[in-house]
Amino acid sequence: MVDFDQITNAEVDVGVLDKLFGGGSGSILISTAGSFTYTRRGAIQKPYTISHIDNPYDVFKFLKKVSFAVKTDIEYPNKYRPKINPGYGTEYNPNK
Repeated sequence: MVDFDQITNAEVDVGVLDKLFGGGSGSILISTAGSFTYTRRGAIQKPYTISHIDNPYDVFKFLKKVSFAVKTDIEYPNKYRPKINPGYGTEYNPNK
């Protein structure tokens, strides 16, 4: 389980087998600050993986959108946001 604000990187992986037999499925790799494993050679990133997802690009876009909105809401809560802010537009509402 990873909270949206803890995601540092995410990427879509659609392999050859997914393309041939998966019917448009793929995987999403999610990295956090704590997703590193330490070996004798140093730190190796071992991202969390959500596998066999239908429409992985749509799920990825949703994941990134919500992650960005949650992080922004933490840094700039709604009551502190200016009325007019052309640099950011979110519809995220934590009460929904």
